Amino acid sequence: MEMSESDGHARVMQQTDAFIRALRATPVVQRFVGAQRRFDTDPEVQKRLETFQRLADGFQRAQQAGDARPDQVREIRDAQARVQAHPLVREFVAAREAVGVLLQETNLAISEVLGVDFGQTAGPARGAC
Repeated sequence: MEMSESDGHARVMQQTDAFIRALRATPVVQRFVGAQRRFDTDPEVQKRLETFQRLADGFQRAQQAGDARPDQVREIRDAQARVQAHPLVREFVAAREAVGVLLQETNLAISEVLGVDFGQTAGPARGAC
């Protein structure tokens, strides 16, 4: 018995759901989700990010007005270093990189089976030009 297009679509969607559940259950993804939650909710991290963003925005406005000062660049770099030095930020970046590797490996495995670059084919639509 041949499978209809709608049956095939439904089966693919069921298998996709199962794949997503399996992916979410991996230690790499769980580590990333936890690190992201801690990163997003830690008051000290958020304060450092806000300070960095405020300084960067101020510098951009000053630069556009022709009033940028060299000490502003130093302040931005110092604020960026304070963000990057926070242990939760380092944990989040490492977890994000690890999940990126897992997703690249997953894309390669799917692409090999399908015979097309799955990630590129399944990615957002792009113009023809």
